Amino acid sequence: MRIALVYTKRTWEIERIEEEMRRGGVEIERYYPSEFSLKIEEGEMKVLPEIQADAIYFRGPGKGSWEETTIRMNIFKVINQSIPVVNSPESIEKCTDKMEATIRLFLSGIPVPETFIVQKEDITEEFLKKYKKVIRKPLFGSKGEGIEMIKRGGTGYLQKYIEHGGRDIRTFVVGDEVLGAVCRVRKGSLVTNVARGGRTEVCELDEELRDLSILSARALGAEICGVDIVESKEGRYVIEVNSSPSWKGFQSATKINVASKIVEYFLRGCPEHK
Repeated sequence: MRIALVYTKRTWEIERIEEEMRRGGVEIERYYPSEFSLKIEEGEMKVLPEIQADAIYFRGPGKGSWEETTIRMNIFKVINQSIPVVNSPESIEKCTDKMEATIRLFLSGIPVPETFIVQKEDITEEFLKKYKKVIRKPLFGSKGEGIEMIKRGGTGYLQKYIEHGGRDIRTFVVGDEVLGAVCRVRKGSLVTNVARGGRTEVCELDEELRDLSILSARALGAEICGVDIVESKEGRYVIEVNSSPSWKGFQSATKINVASKIVEYFLRGCPEHK
């Protein structure tokens, strides 16, 4: 079997994937998302360079302008018509856009925090009066960057702050399996991401966490993802689905070989791919 890896940065995760692929006898092709072009002429649509692989592990379009990102995602939508692209460009778009992700999770009956996406400050003031503690998140941020508590004014993507005591849960989904769960802990902080200084410890994976994780992944079409869940006195809420998750902290705590599970999923023919 031959699998193409498409990424912008050679991370610890990519290195682990390659190790497991070599161990499994998988041939590897490597590409950057910025090196592809689309040719439409003489009644034919063709992506250059041609990928000669059975499946593609796509870590996302990478950084670039809105135009560059749109080009890359559309090219991989074309590729996905003939070669399974995991995660699909469509699912990456849904996960990356926090507004769309929240809408889709809500419409799927998955609990999400009270959210206001506003363009007028008087609506923001109404939200603040009702919930007192409100956080603002960048629509396309990652790794907890740009999240802030607001006291007045402002517009954008706002959510009621869930009192979590500096602790949330990250589960890891591959296909139809939830590999495990960890608690991410960073006392006294709005964000618990490992990239922002959080530490991980093993968390019990109960049926509710398993169900929330699978339902969230399906709602956004993600085959390989991290699902972030926060707990409060009122219950559990899904706050994010990450389509290009890191897993060094997760693996360190759980001792689960995530790369092995991902490669196994590809070797099984990506059964959840649509």
